Amino acid sequence: MDHIDSHPFWGKKSPFAQAAYIPFLLCTSTRLSIAIISTAALIWTFILSSISILAAARLIPSRFKVLVHVFISSFWTLVFGILIFLFSPILFLEIQFPLALTAVVFILSGLGDNMDTETSSAVMKKSIIQSIIIGAIILLFSLVREPFGFGALSLPSREGIVEILTSEIASDMAIRTVALTSGGLILLGVVVGFYRIFKEMFIIYYSRRENQ
Repeated sequence: MDHIDSHPFWGKKSPFAQAAYIPFLLCTSTRLSIAIISTAALIWTFILSSISILAAARLIPSRFKVLVHVFISSFWTLVFGILIFLFSPILFLEIQFPLALTAVVFILSGLGDNMDTETSSAVMKKSIIQSIIIGAIILLFSLVREPFGFGALSLPSREGIVEILTSEIASDMAIRTVALTSGGLILLGVVVGFYRIFKEMFIIYYSRRENQ
C-alpha cells in the first residue's frame, strides 16, 4: 500500500493526517480573502522552493539538508510577503501570521525529502498538486466559516480586506462561533472524521483490487 501512503491527499503527508497542519488550517480559513492570499503563497513557495532545491541538490550536504530547505522556503515566503506589502501594507498586516506558516507547511509536506532520487518533472508535479490540495482545503473551509461566522464574504484589495455579499440580516444571523478557533476545531474534527471513514473505504477497495 505504498502508493496510498505516498498519496498527496490520502497518504501520511495529507493535511488531514498530521496534527501539525491544524494551526495553519485554522488561521488561514477564517476569511475567504486570507484563504486566497494563503493559497497563492502556498503555490508560490512550493514551486519556487522546489526549483531552488532541485538546482542546489548536489551542493547541499546531507547533514544540513533540512536546515537549507527551511532557509530556501523561508526566503521565498519572505519574497512573497514583500510583494504583498508593496501591493497593500494594510493587507500584509492581515495575512502576516498565516504567511509566516507557509514555509513550515512546505517542510511538513515532505517534498524536499526525496528530491535527490526523483526526476525534476515528478518533483514539480508533486509540488503543484500538494499546494493546490492544501489551498483547496483552506478555500473550502473559508467558504463555510466566513459566511456562517460573519454573514459575509471578503476579497483582498489594496485597501485591505473588502467585504462583499453582506447585509445586516446576514450579519445578525451569523453564528460567530464558526469563525472562532473553537468553531474551526469543531468543523475540522467533523471533516477529519469523515475523511478517515472514506480513507478506510479507499484502503479496503485497493486491498481487494490488489488481491484479485
